[in-house]
Amino acid sequence: RAMSSNSLSGKAKCLARFRGLPTPQSTTSEASPVTSIMSENSSPATIAGPAVDCARRNHKTLPQETPVDRGHGADDDSDGDSVDVGTYRSVGLPREGPWWVSGYQFFANFDSGNCMAVTAPGEDVTDGAGRIGARGAGGGDGEWTDATSECWEVMTESSPPSPRNIDEASHSKPGGQGDGAHEFDVWVRADYGAMLFEKADCQWFHFGMRGPLEQGQRLRFRVLGMAHLKSGRREAFLSDGLWPVVNSVPCGADDAATVRPPRDSWRFVAGSSSVRKMPDGSRAFVFEHVIGTDEASHQELFFALTFPFPLGEIHDHASEILAKIRTSGGYCHREVITTTTGGRPIEVLTLSGPAERGIRIGRQHPLEGPPPAATSTKRPCVFTGRRAIFVSARIHPGETPASYLLEGFLDFLASEAPGAQELLQRYVFHVVPVLNPDGVELGNQRTDLLGQNLNRVYGSATPKQHPAVFAVQAACACAHRAQGGVRLYLDFKAHSQKKGAFLLGDAATDASQAASRLFGYALGRRCGIFEYEQCNFADRAVGSGKSWAARTVGAELSFTLESNYCRGHHSPEVLTPRHWKLLGGACLRALLDLDLLERPPA
Repeated sequence: RAMSSNSLSGKAKCLARFRGLPTPQSTTSEASPVTSIMSENSSPATIAGPAVDCARRNHKTLPQETPVDRGHGADDDSDGDSVDVGTYRSVGLPREGPWWVSGYQFFANFDSGNCMAVTAPGEDVTDGAGRIGARGAGGGDGEWTDATSECWEVMTESSPPSPRNIDEASHSKPGGQGDGAHEFDVWVRADYGAMLFEKADCQWFHFGMRGPLEQGQRLRFRVLGMAHLKSGRREAFLSDGLWPVVNSVPCGADDAATVRPPRDSWRFVAGSSSVRKMPDGSRAFVFEHVIGTDEASHQELFFALTFPFPLGEIHDHASEILAKIRTSGGYCHREVITTTTGGRPIEVLTLSGPAERGIRIGRQHPLEGPPPAATSTKRPCVFTGRRAIFVSARIHPGETPASYLLEGFLDFLASEAPGAQELLQRYVFHVVPVLNPDGVELGNQRTDLLGQNLNRVYGSATPKQHPAVFAVQAACACAHRAQGGVRLYLDFKAHSQKKGAFLLGDAATDASQAASRLFGYALGRRCGIFEYEQCNFADRAVGSGKSWAARTVGAELSFTLESNYCRGHHSPEVLTPRHWKLLGGACLRALLDLDLLERPPA
């Protein structure tokens, strides 16, 4: 339904002007590009002004005429579909920038980038036509406050987990002035800012910079606008061990497509980080980085809140897993079950062991509800005697540890370990690599393209407002009926307040409560960063995936696996992708342990 422009908040109007979008005037019979998303007959191409073809932007972009292999079964019967990812037009917000500050160019026009503006310290954010002002994190709707570089109050300070060997004389004291550091204010964009459904969620940042870099040169960034710092409730997230990460690549031409840095070469910044109180009462996250020898030869740096896992690499890793399982003789199927509001595909990977004669009995029934926006209707095969396991990740796009958890899970499943082969023979795995691809690619923290928290709409999702969740519900329910039940439902997430890694379950009966606790105990024995005492096996959260699966589908084991971004309670070691991948693989080893307890060998 078309919403009146009068419902725009003052902040949204200011952001709309800042981004060059049309600002709705008084009541009019014609919906603006900003409001047309809510129109009854709107299409993804009407979202947020100009449609942007973001399909795997700057990351191995696939030509539209090149089909993508979606996987085949182990036998001669072709299973899976050739789907052209390039045919899906992704719609997103206009990309801001680049910005030139002190001879350096800043940009965020890449997969998972998030940066609204970069200025010199204390400068106002303007739209080129007049002053809009510097947005203070504590301002209300339509209130814009100056944030100067003076009178910073240092609230908390941390040192890097593994700093480079840098001469102490080159270090600066936090907040110090005149120490030779190059200082920049980085303004973070709230989830889908400048839209009617803008949310205050704002935590993830990811940007790049180009310019002359010399060894020993110090860069200081003040990140402003992080909504979770409005109150002091979540400050520990940034002050208790979290360090941003940095990566570097050779610089190309100014207007050339940005080359994504290798995912395995991200490292912690070499410098301090702190949370500081601003004159207007808001808080800023400040971190430093000293250019090392290996970076001086590069001219392009990338910074992020924590280790990124962009949308393009999620798709690439899924393709690698399918290729490995297919090569080993296993069964794999890749299916697009729907497209999001922004036009990006929602995929389900179906994995199992070799399909012997007498085990595979036809295909799953078509999904209930509207037909999926895919090029094929071929469903996965049904296997007798193999229950389903349903796994998903990245329902909250800024929670990048979730993708590393899933990477470890799938890497173990596709390995040559005896336990992996046994699991593939015993179960049929249904995996949704990314539940919120719109938010992931556009650099959101928590919500989808309509500003909704998708982990609160399970059980009430509609195909028009929540196409991803609606289709995933149908796929999970269909797998439950076809395979004789869901043995394990697992949703990978990350947590910014509770330390360590832990399970949140919704066990409704004593039997499921006991099985859930046994699984948690087995997981704790398999992975040292998992903390059993932090678990809650009766955490009913209406609208969450794990509660829906436990109460509606009847999954025997239904969990959200959460991990902190930086640390646990029992070790000073800072968490990295290596820890998250080990934990993901440990989930499968724990399931084997539980199976052995429930069905000991004769």
